[in-house]
Amino acid sequence: MSLSICDWLETQGLHAEIKWPNDIYLNGKKICGILIENTAQGNNIRQSIIGIGINVNQEEFPEEIQQRASSLLLETGKTIPSLEVACAQILVHLQKRFFNFSGQKDDLKRLLDEYNKQLYQRGIPAYYSSENKIFQGTIQKVDNEGQLYLTINEKEKVFQFKELKFLLQ
Repeated sequence: MSLSICDWLETQGLHAEIKWPNDIYLNGKKICGILIENTAQGNNIRQSIIGIGINVNQEEFPEEIQQRASSLLLETGKTIPSLEVACAQILVHLQKRFFNFSGQKDDLKRLLDEYNKQLYQRGIPAYYSSENKIFQGTIQKVDNEGQLYLTINEKEKVFQFKELKFLLQ
């Protein structure tokens, strides 16, 4: 889903980054959030419900998030004239990725490589918190289980979803 939204943004002339695990950033600011709820049956995902929130034509944000949030309008100076067309375009990109995915290891590796290439703050020292401790680390990658790898004091540490908080300036 993240890559499909990034694909669509590329068609708009914008290079987006994926903030692990489920946000899309432009120029260091959040413009999109994705929520996914899966229902499993055994080791398989039976169904997924995906919610996408994209800040499209929003001109203002509450004071407490102004420094961290933005919209396509604020980043480009251009209004998206039709939200219906934008949604349809995003779905075309999702459909293209879905139908080009066979589930084979090569496809999984390719998707993961693409995801990691667009990973927000990858290779850049930044501040994070976990278990009530603040530390500096450098994102290395996300693995095929969705775990985030950080280098902290020259040691690699792996984080699960919700174990790590980004401390954004």
